[in-house]
Amino acid sequence: MRFILSLIFLILFCSPFFSKAQPVFSPGKIVLRSGDTLRGYVAELGEGKRYDRCLFKRQLEGEKLTYGPQDLRGFSITDKYYFESRTLEQYSSGDTIPVFMSLSLKGEIQVLKYKDRLFLETADGRQQEAPTRQNQKAATQIEKLQSGQLKFQWFQFIFELQKDCPTLRVWWEDQEKTHYELRDLIEIAQTYHICLQLPYETFGQDIPFVLVDWGLSVRLPVARLSFSDAVGRGSRIPFEDVQMNTLGIGVAAPIVVEPIRYPSHFSLYLTPAISTFSFKGEFPLENQSPNFDPLFAEISMRWIEAGLGVEVRYTLPNVKPDVTVQTGIRRDYFLNPSIDIAVDQYVSSDPSRGVIRRAIDYPLNLYSGQNAWTNQISVQDDLGASGQEWSLGLGYTRARAILSPSRGFANVSDEDPSVGMSIFFLSASYFW
Repeated sequence: MRFILSLIFLILFCSPFFSKAQPVFSPGKIVLRSGDTLRGYVAELGEGKRYDRCLFKRQLEGEKLTYGPQDLRGFSITDKYYFESRTLEQYSSGDTIPVFMSLSLKGEIQVLKYKDRLFLETADGRQQEAPTRQNQKAATQIEKLQSGQLKFQWFQFIFELQKDCPTLRVWWEDQEKTHYELRDLIEIAQTYHICLQLPYETFGQDIPFVLVDWGLSVRLPVARLSFSDAVGRGSRIPFEDVQMNTLGIGVAAPIVVEPIRYPSHFSLYLTPAISTFSFKGEFPLENQSPNFDPLFAEISMRWIEAGLGVEVRYTLPNVKPDVTVQTGIRRDYFLNPSIDIAVDQYVSSDPSRGVIRRAIDYPLNLYSGQNAWTNQISVQDDLGASGQEWSLGLGYTRARAILSPSRGFANVSDEDPSVGMSIFFLSASYFW
């Protein structure tokens, strides 16, 4: 009884998926008969349907449009699969019909595929079908005649090609070969282009689950350091409520990981970055007794910051150019931290001495690294049809670093001392 109930539950659970199965839409484009190109999302239809129709959406949540070969010059999916419209002769009737053919190699000689039929096509439009395991099966006398005629035409076609490329002669001489596959046609076309030193391009790779775009970014961060939590009981330098502002410059290599096979408005944003900061300022210090002259601390800080941010990115739908918001964590390391502190004491009672300066030891080591939470909003758009993009961003990062006491100052604080850092930054990025 338990098995029957489990089986019924499994059937009920899976039935919506069977009855409402939807094709996967991936980023792509279509080319209308007018020559206009529309970018959007193209369905990954199965082997039996992709040659007869194209399902297209301008927006991921938008209306689904259906196009036939008579409506388009062609379409592509994620720049990996290309389909072009052709007319094809039917085996059974001899009539020609418009179809989509997948393009595996483009150049002076093109490799095309329609279901289980393979073709080579010259730049002037001459098309020759290759002998395959399917079209060489002959049960009747007429089918034997057709398969023999196709084989003769094929080797005549190869004979013409080997006049320009003698390397192809081995294909023409092997006239016992009757079962050609897609990789054979790609090899023939590649050999031809290499012989004549002609450019060519191959397509038809598997559609990846993710697409990775990377770029270069210049950042201008403004950092504010707060030492209000950095010093505890026993400190020689009372920095309570002291804040320091400094402007830096940084370079990042942003990496965007976008889902392709199952597209979404969410993506992953990685930012390996390196920045440099320097600060120099003077702060008045309170004396413990009104009998002392005022003290001023001069602080010089320098550090190089290298880190990696991992953020979740959301692209606002139906907004052009693209507007994205992102949030995530960062881990930063300080490669060359240094701090120098000098205290000036103004001696008003002895004008001849003027100012007494002495360097002092800071009771806490500069942090070696920090954890941070960062947020960013950016605007991104492409540069024509080259696939390259620019991006402008504005962000805010809140970081906190734990300090360690210097040697000889083991009891600086009752708690773990820390420094808070707020960073506002502007970024300009270029993506390939």
